Amino acid sequence: MRRAIFVFLSLLVALSMAAIPADTISAKPGSQPQLSPPLSPAQQLTEEELIEDIFDELDNARGLTDDRDIKKQIAGIKKGVEAVEGLRKDGDNEGALNLKYAIAERLEVLINRLPLASPGMTTLAAAAPTANPLYEELVNIRFKIDRLIEIEEREVPQEK
Repeated sequence: MRRAIFVFLSLLVALSMAAIPADTISAKPGSQPQLSPPLSPAQQLTEEELIEDIFDELDNARGLTDDRDIKKQIAGIKKGVEAVEGLRKDGDNEGALNLKYAIAERLEVLINRLPLASPGMTTLAAAAPTANPLYEELVNIRFKIDRLIEIEEREVPQEK
């Protein structure tokens, strides 16, 4: 069973890398996006609640763009999160952690391809570009993936 999960995980990672255009992999990433501040203990969510939030936000992010490539990337990320759920239910915490790292990396590449602001839209008061809601949504999802990784790292025994 573990071998089948490992093969599935390997294929998923390979397919996700094939979906990323080669020119984005070799490109230098822009500045690191600002992530939201850490949540207070009262705002912390369980892993299941975080995953549900991520699903909702991925669906919202797909609705914020008409770009077919970005929609495919978001759909691939959603399938990866679904696979994380399956691995966790099967008790493969290490496999789930590795997949979370792959999802975070894929999100990072996608985020770095997006502009911080929508250049065509300006506010009348400031005459400055408005924030790109898709960018902000993906950065929020990336933050929640980081929270999932933190949760998993506490549960997976560290080798010395």
